[in-house]
Amino acid sequence: MHLPGRKKGSIKISAVQENGQISITVRDDGNRVTCSVDINRTNSLGIQLIRTLVQHHVEGFLTITSGKGTEVRMEFPALTEGYNNV
Repeated sequence: MHLPGRKKGSIKISAVQENGQISITVRDDGNRVTCSVDINRTNSLGIQLIRTLVQHHVEGFLTITSGKGTEVRMEFPALTEGYNNV
């Protein structure tokens, strides 16, 4: 991970499935994203791709928060038998 002005950094990834929902969280301790990031109007191709997958293909939610680092959380329903949309 490249962090301008730093030699070390960390990324933590977690995935949890409970109550029929899957939650995937990616956190880093690098420079935080500006709080004004609008995931629906961003020029970032990466965020556009993740948003499209989460919101349109698996009918979930995407949130990006910033504090000490940045956190991206994706939440969506767990697939059930007979699900043919993916």
